Amino acid sequence: MTNELTVKDQIKTALVTHSDELQATLPAHIKPEKFINTALLAWSQSSYVQNACKTPEGRKTFFTSVMRCAQDGLLPDGKEAAFVAYKNNVQYMPMVDGLKKAMYNSGEIKDITTRVVFANDIFNVIVEDGREKLTHYPTDLKDDPGEAVGVYCVVNLKNGGQVIEVMRKAEVEKIRSFSKSASGPAWRDWWTEMAKAKVLRRAYKSSPKSADTTQMDRLIESDNDHYDLEKHKTERREKGNALFFGGDRKEDHEQIEADVTVSVEPQNNTPNE
Repeated sequence: MTNELTVKDQIKTALVTHSDELQATLPAHIKPEKFINTALLAWSQSSYVQNACKTPEGRKTFFTSVMRCAQDGLLPDGKEAAFVAYKNNVQYMPMVDGLKKAMYNSGEIKDITTRVVFANDIFNVIVEDGREKLTHYPTDLKDDPGEAVGVYCVVNLKNGGQVIEVMRKAEVEKIRSFSKSASGPAWRDWWTEMAKAKVLRRAYKSSPKSADTTQMDRLIESDNDHYDLEKHKTERREKGNALFFGGDRKEDHEQIEADVTVSVEPQNNTPNE
């Protein structure tokens, strides 16, 4: 207990020491005190992050992740962003609300809905007059919804337009297979939130963009840090255009690569696993 308190005190002292830097970095509506308390709460709620921070290297990567999260204007509250540990390496991960926050910056989006579809739900997507129409009737709360079978995102635009993206569970699992921690707590315990983030990223590609896409580019880059992109490229080279596992197609690979590939040039200091 003493060691854990010491580590937490060291982290708190380091963050408080950089309060001025945080204030200069954070959006005006997020005060440094609130951000620091949220980051410390996130640390205390994850045994994986706590264990990583027992080493100087781990504490350094945690501090770097905290500052990066601040630079992206997100709170590490588990909704906008979260911290994930890979051994002694802590990285920050943008979550669903953080991605939505950046998408709303375009000023052209009215609302965004992301939902997981379960086996016993009633779900249909039809095309009429060149427009997609989606209907989803979730299973009654008193009944068993069954296992997750897919996820979708609907972006309603202020001009009346709409962007719809749907992903089958197999597509989400394919992206998961390239994660540096596919069986880790993020995917294991929060599959629905991870799946929502993936379909939201895909919907972003067809949604209106703000004049300055810097924030969203940084969020995508931060999310990509959690995936082994070289592993995916190697698999594509080995598989070629041949069908495998009874259904994977070349276009499926191309879509997955787009979902887990950086949209800006990668930085040289990307943390290693």
